[in-house]
Amino acid sequence: MKNNQNLVSFSPEKGVYLYFADSKMTDIIDIDVEPGIRSIVLSGPNANRNRLSRNVKLRNIFKQFPDVEELVVQEDIMDIDISNFMFPNVRNVDSNNPYFLSCQYLVRLIVVNKILKNVFCIKPDEQIQPLYDINIIDDYAFEGCQLASFFNNDTSFNTIHTINHHAFDGSSFFDIPSKNGLKRVGNIVFGVDDDAEEIEFPEDAKCVLPTDIDYKNVKRAVIRNIKNVNGINKLPETIVVADTEFSKNNMFGIYRYLNTTNVSCIEASPSSGFASKDGILYSGDMSCLILCPIKKTGDIIVPEGVTCINDFAFYGTRIDSVTFPSSLRTIRKDAFRQSKIRKIDFGPGIKKIGGYANNIFADCHNLTHVEFPPQVTDIGHSAFFNCRSLKSVTMHEGISTIGRRAFDWCEKLKSVTLPKSIKYAGELSFSCVQELRTPHLFSGLPYAFLSDISVSPVKKLIVGDNEFIVPASLSYKTLYRLNQQCSSGYFCKSDLHDLYYGAISTELKQDTAYYIYKQSPGADAKLEKYLRRCAKQIALRYIKENKDDEFAEFIGFKLLSKAAIKQLLQAANEADKPSIVAYLLTQTQDKPSSKFTL
Repeated sequence: MKNNQNLVSFSPEKGVYLYFADSKMTDIIDIDVEPGIRSIVLSGPNANRNRLSRNVKLRNIFKQFPDVEELVVQEDIMDIDISNFMFPNVRNVDSNNPYFLSCQYLVRLIVVNKILKNVFCIKPDEQIQPLYDINIIDDYAFEGCQLASFFNNDTSFNTIHTINHHAFDGSSFFDIPSKNGLKRVGNIVFGVDDDAEEIEFPEDAKCVLPTDIDYKNVKRAVIRNIKNVNGINKLPETIVVADTEFSKNNMFGIYRYLNTTNVSCIEASPSSGFASKDGILYSGDMSCLILCPIKKTGDIIVPEGVTCINDFAFYGTRIDSVTFPSSLRTIRKDAFRQSKIRKIDFGPGIKKIGGYANNIFADCHNLTHVEFPPQVTDIGHSAFFNCRSLKSVTMHEGISTIGRRAFDWCEKLKSVTLPKSIKYAGELSFSCVQELRTPHLFSGLPYAFLSDISVSPVKKLIVGDNEFIVPASLSYKTLYRLNQQCSSGYFCKSDLHDLYYGAISTELKQDTAYYIYKQSPGADAKLEKYLRRCAKQIALRYIKENKDDEFAEFIGFKLLSKAAIKQLLQAANEADKPSIVAYLLTQTQDKPSSKFTL
């Protein structure tokens, strides 16, 4: 071992020199091989004691060792990143490492995937070793490969599911003639014809394309078999559905196969069983809106006659608004989830916004206001879950049921007014709401409104003309009992007023009681008596939590005895709070100061 130009070198065998970045010897960043060496060992010192701890990083080292025909990978090597041109004539990899295969090529194993990293510079007339069960082709794996027929008549590549973007750069595969605009052999697509404006995916092969493939001048792609494009992460801006069989089985499941991230328009051939209007895919009879491409923008008017919007139909789309027809009856799960929608016109037809279909408008972060027309009776489970910008909701008479978590995690939705028609609300449907107005109590109300995820310890519940301050979270027993009362329609002011007794924690019980007391000090003798008992605990908590302003306000209500104040003096001294000490000293005088600023 020796230090060479600030690099630490190591010779695993005669004539081979590996250079490490530092004395830790974890990264091999340079190499020298004497002429005539046919086999080299990739390893650092004490390989068996440094298992899987070293990386070979030679991709950007522009040296070439044409005499080397074999690489030996020892057990201390974790990863290898080399160019085919560094070892153009390697035809065997001998691995003593669980992460690499012994074969003609450099193949790395990660969990269940086999990654083809290097095939080296195979010549046009060479015989090659069959390569089975490869799952991923890495960047530059075929750089310098001159054997254009590498994939010919070989089914061993049917297991490939990912081809990295630069996998075929520098290879001869781009010289093969194109068919229907695609340069491909079997199911492996290398690229597209430079002059093609339209490509056609084959009906008989499930194609695998390089990730983020450059479509160059291609404007449209014809799809003969929808299932065969499953897994393609990028399609041209316009796709033409020409599959004549898919619609006969389950046209509603098309979203599982088409990734429309890059698509702004979907067309349909007359024989496909589908229809298209304004770049959106419908069932052949135009009764169901099947799929809107993700890059679709602007205002969408769903045509009359459409009765159903499919699962995931607008998932992640960039549309601004949608207007529903009077014919619409059903919106299926996740239909508009994660879309950029800003405005919804529900129209005069739809009565159930989801029913049991979940997450219809969930995660729509551009929605700020929603108004439900009078014919709407149901809002489904998680219908507007996590709509973080939603500030207001207008509910007209007619709504009777609100599903579980319908408005959960709508952080800016602070106040909601419910109509007289309300009969049930599911768990956590108003978890972030701070003020809930309802004409009457109803089943599910406590579970819908009260939650430990509230940003405030208390909430305001207004029932008819009666206003109550209630804990944000109740004990399970109190919550259950309250829901029983709400379900029966039983309403007793004292029960709601005294809910602070059922708070889930002592601190929350105290905080709620104090909030109520501040509204009208001295109005409730029972409440005041409770606060006097726990006043010292509350004040000590404010000192500990550095809530000086809250502490001063609380002391001003004169709920503490002089003995308690003396104990607080000691606590304030120990907490190094001189301003609080000074204030408390004024309170121990015969005539306490009523004016003091911390």
